Amino acid sequence: MTIWYAYKRHFTFKNNIITCIFPSWLKVTSEKHSSKLSETEKKEVKKGDTFLVLEQHISYYIVQLPEELNENKSKNLNITRNNIIPKENNIIQKSNENNIIQKPKENSKNKKSTSTVSNKKIYISIGWRCDSAVRRGNHYKLLSPQYKTCPFDLMISNLEGIVKCFEDDFQEFCNPEYLKYDGKGYIKNTYYHFMFNHETPGHADLHLKEQWPGNDKYHFTKNNFKNFIERYNRRISNLRNFINENDHIIFIIQMVHLNQNNHYLIKLKNLLKKKYPGKQFSFDIFHEPKKDFFTNHMSIAGVSKENIKLLL
Repeated sequence: MTIWYAYKRHFTFKNNIITCIFPSWLKVTSEKHSSKLSETEKKEVKKGDTFLVLEQHISYYIVQLPEELNENKSKNLNITRNNIIPKENNIIQKSNENNIIQKPKENSKNKKSTSTVSNKKIYISIGWRCDSAVRRGNHYKLLSPQYKTCPFDLMISNLEGIVKCFEDDFQEFCNPEYLKYDGKGYIKNTYYHFMFNHETPGHADLHLKEQWPGNDKYHFTKNNFKNFIERYNRRISNLRNFINENDHIIFIIQMVHLNQNNHYLIKLKNLLKKKYPGKQFSFDIFHEPKKDFFTNHMSIAGVSKENIKLLL
């Protein structure tokens, strides 16, 4: 039997079953892109294919296929193995009355008094990477079409840059002057020190899996980032609309240290309180176990060593 990795972003999760939402691959490793793997190390997965989850890692589900599987026998590739409850590996949630929202216990005596009080809420992922978007979908069951993608869902962000975004109302987010791509790494915003792996040419074969127009891997960089700017202006508008339409906004963020007194987290809380009076903001913080992975990406994005320490 072979262990296979399924990239979370390409699947929906329900009752230990994942369903493919757009063409993807099963891989024998979580470390390499499918383009670098041999045919025996990867299997093509079609939209609608389903698999039983054996275990969850940060970005991947682990599933197992019988070696004798004949993919031509069935439209769906279903696991014929007893259900195994997935483990929420490396996800640590720290509760704080000023920070993470917990479901209140229902009290029938209070139902009448609270029924007229509006408390419409929304969960929005803000990074630092797309695991926060995965958490939004898996933990809070908030997926499309109820949820419209926001700017920080599918990119590499940092709290310092997020603070700047709210300070200047995202003024430089789509400014071509600060959008850079050197043909090697990721698309970057050099003003906020953001990186955009999900629009970078060739990254994880997304131009094929997501069927970008013409399967053109340069779709988001050509014409001076025209399509990139259109995409992220929509996502910024989605974020603004969510804040305007809801009373309570819970931001989901992944951090190396679950520290409520983080310099930039405190700065963001104070800024939001001042910028949006009458709105309630909370933070669902969960653990990033890969400190070196985080600091390396922050360094590549252009964050200074001093500020990387503050981000931890």
